[in-house]
Amino acid sequence: MKLRKVLLRWFKSFHLNYRGVSERGEAAAYRPWNKMSPPYATGDEFPFIEIPVEHDITTIVGANESGKSHLLNAISKVVLGTGIDGSDHFKRTDLCHYAGVRTRNVEAWPNIGLQFTLENDADLAKVNEAVGGAISNTGQAPTTFALILAPDEDEQKPARLFIEPNEQPLLLDQGQLEKLRKCLPSVQFIDSHALLSSEIPLARLIAAYGDTNYVGIGLSDRRAIEQAVKQLRKFSMPPLQQAVSAEHLKTFEEIKRALEVIVGQAADADSLELLLFKDILGIKMDTLKYLYELSTGERGYVEGQISKWNDEINDRLNLSHFWRQDEQFSVSINYKDGVIYFEIHDKTDSIYTFKERSSGLKFFLSYYIQAKAMEMSSRNRNSIILMDEPDSALSILGQRNLLAVFESLVSPESSNQTCQLVYTTHSPYLINRNFPRRIRVVKKEDAEEGTQYIEQARARRYEPVRTALGIDSAPSLFLGADNILLEGPTDQYLLAEIIRVFATPANVGSYVDLNAVVMVSADGVGNVENVLDQSRWADEPIPPTVVLLDSDKPAEDVAKKITGKMGQQAIIDEGFVAMVGKLVAVADSNLVVVTIEDIVPREIYGGAVKSYVEKWLPEAHKNHAQKVADWVSAVTYGQGGLVASTKELFRTVKPEFGGDYDKMGVLQEVVLAVTSRFAATPDDPAVVQLRKCITAICDFIREGLAKSRAATAKHSTTQAIKRIVNDFNRLNKDNVPITTLQKLFRRLEREVAPIGSDGDVFLRVVHQYLAELEKLRAAGQERVVQKEWTHWKSRIDQIKKNPLAVIETPKLAAMPIHSPAGSDNGSNGNGKAIPAPPPDGKLNALVP
Repeated sequence: MKLRKVLLRWFKSFHLNYRGVSERGEAAAYRPWNKMSPPYATGDEFPFIEIPVEHDITTIVGANESGKSHLLNAISKVVLGTGIDGSDHFKRTDLCHYAGVRTRNVEAWPNIGLQFTLENDADLAKVNEAVGGAISNTGQAPTTFALILAPDEDEQKPARLFIEPNEQPLLLDQGQLEKLRKCLPSVQFIDSHALLSSEIPLARLIAAYGDTNYVGIGLSDRRAIEQAVKQLRKFSMPPLQQAVSAEHLKTFEEIKRALEVIVGQAADADSLELLLFKDILGIKMDTLKYLYELSTGERGYVEGQISKWNDEINDRLNLSHFWRQDEQFSVSINYKDGVIYFEIHDKTDSIYTFKERSSGLKFFLSYYIQAKAMEMSSRNRNSIILMDEPDSALSILGQRNLLAVFESLVSPESSNQTCQLVYTTHSPYLINRNFPRRIRVVKKEDAEEGTQYIEQARARRYEPVRTALGIDSAPSLFLGADNILLEGPTDQYLLAEIIRVFATPANVGSYVDLNAVVMVSADGVGNVENVLDQSRWADEPIPPTVVLLDSDKPAEDVAKKITGKMGQQAIIDEGFVAMVGKLVAVADSNLVVVTIEDIVPREIYGGAVKSYVEKWLPEAHKNHAQKVADWVSAVTYGQGGLVASTKELFRTVKPEFGGDYDKMGVLQEVVLAVTSRFAATPDDPAVVQLRKCITAICDFIREGLAKSRAATAKHSTTQAIKRIVNDFNRLNKDNVPITTLQKLFRRLEREVAPIGSDGDVFLRVVHQYLAELEKLRAAGQERVVQKEWTHWKSRIDQIKKNPLAVIETPKLAAMPIHSPAGSDNGSNGNGKAIPAPPPDGKLNALVP
């Protein structure tokens, strides 16, 4: 079974459903709980606020103090009896402060409930068994049930169970309620404040497993231990016949208190360290005990075991996939003297402790470890995972990384789709733009209306979402990391919404991930050049960008200008610019693609025009309904482009518009029509044709952005190589250790590796140099000096001059090895020779 709805009445900031509306298509839905009337307010309906929950992820969006956290607490209190804080029990004091049912006596209770879907007969059988077989057979298989906590009606029977389609509830006593709760999905919390420690004594971790005979002392307490030992060595007990003096007792108590302070407490039963070792890695307590008892003489065995754990961490966490800010990022374990240390590795090839990294990274790791543990524990039972405002500690990039973690949590490959995630946020970067169906907006209304659910936010062009988040301007005002530059806002809307119709979590990669790109409107084709030009700084390239234009004369002229075909410097490469008519082919040979609207099949666009006129222009519909219908169904409609034909129609039916019409309004009707047709008949020919068009456009966008990213990465890598070489040259003038040269080339190797095949030539050269240096070390040489250093310095300077175009160069001829001290005596003290420079003095060359 899965959670379907949250039902709230008189709970905290949630009062009643004053809006009197629900989600589209649910006006006559099953909701008998609204007829529940407490004994002190009989005769009226008090409608519950109903908040739908998606089968995978639900994002609760709202401003501060809008009731988001109350919503999560309500889910927990129905299933567990307590909120996110385990001491927060469901009680009378949860009553909304402005609830109209308050009386002079403390009779009123808040009412909270959850509606679940019954996915199979086994679900129904479990529920029926929990309530003592009280569910009657009506001949119609129930598909949902709702559990409502309403102790104000009968405190001996505090819950009501509504089994669809029965209008009358089953009254449940406390025993039946507890049995039913065991059948419901489990509720788990991702703690927004928990952090993984930098280290933990192994004994303390064992104690967290449950064996409290173990205590842990960390190496950070070494000085306190040494001081206590010093005091013990000085301490001497009086003879047996002599009484213990007060001074002796005082000294002994001081030592005891010092030791008690440094003896750590066991880690909590839900600590991140325990989740990592027990739930994710599956390490047994006996294994930890065995390692704890080993002496330092068995360190080789211990190191082998730790290495195996690190392999498991790398395999099961795969952190570099989710923490996209560093492809070489990883977490590992080190174990020394009874203490487990957590270490961070990144592209700098250095080791960091958690204390040395940002709080955002530490919180991301915390969330990820908790989510991974819950994913693994939820594979055999449905689970509802709750999280409250994870955005507070994360940067924008960190929030986008966390979205990927959320998707993994509910994917079929991880939790077998048994998990439902409900989280709250007031950050636009924790909203998955690919799936707006997941957004639920709550808003604190005026006075006693309290928190209300704002339905149909998507149909209203997401205005309620922007208002709830306090966004004053569209997020696409600026270029981002990856960008799609379009002529106008209608292009933005149509492209994004059609992608959302067809995209699913499984196939979104075949379209465009709307979380990873910014769709930018130039507000007119004439502004495209200016937007691109303003995105540059000095000689820096523009960020990865593709440009999608209409297929008309103004767009063609702009395309030539920005690609340098009109006698001016190119702003963007020709391969990153496309005109929509060259990307798609429409099924009707009589039609042409002039604007992006022309990818919409004529019958769908024409139907949207009819719907728009009927809905928003009632007078025109009354007088010209048949003319509109005939116009959009005529064979000539769309031959010069759908927009041009529609403008001609509006000149006839609304001459005062001068041919202009609300393109955004018509496109909204297009999206509604495509959504309903695709849901009803996925193989509808018109829908299939539109899907082909949008796929062709997305293919260009993905491939263009990939090439644009590669070009930008090459530029960034080139700059990084030059910076690294400059730093090296500042620190190394002559007489350089071979290990320092090796370190330089390995650093350059790591810098170039992420750009893929574009760095293959460079990497071959670096590998050649590393191999040469390794041979010198194997021969006993420690440094390069004088002529040999001149040779290596020239190689390094050639890398700096043209980093990604170096080619392999001949080795130096054999020459005497210089001594470690750098004296030119032809020997390193071992009588071994070093290579000499080539006779002609030629060094490495560059490809053009």
